[in-house]
Amino acid sequence: MLLPGIRIGYVISDSKHHQRILRVKQSADISTSGLNQRAIHLMLERGVMSQQLERNNREFRRRRDVAVVAARKHFPPGTQFRTPQGGLYLWVRFPNQGPTAAELVSNGCSAWSPATLSGMCSSPGRPIRIRYA
Repeated sequence: MLLPGIRIGYVISDSKHHQRILRVKQSADISTSGLNQRAIHLMLERGVMSQQLERNNREFRRRRDVAVVAARKHFPPGTQFRTPQGGLYLWVRFPNQGPTAAELVSNGCSAWSPATLSGMCSSPGRPIRIRYA
């Protein structure tokens, strides 16, 4: 992953599909950030894209490993999770005697986003998502 907060991609298409893809993109949002596009352009132009990817992957792997060690050390017995092979989250399911996600929030856990809170409705009980990136 290059930059987690920057959502830029590209499409290679034939002329038959180009206009349709363009219309769909323009209907989804007004435009992609010019600053983000320029940053990616400079990385490509200077040939540092692969170096940055390697550096980021090492750092995200290190952070993942720290999160996994901490989870094994501090979470109650019976907690279930897998070491992720990609992504930026550790998906955890606490045992029945562990706290629910709603209980964690009500007990002062402040690192919750609206997306996480709304996810509790679709996954009630004890699963949580821990961001380590």
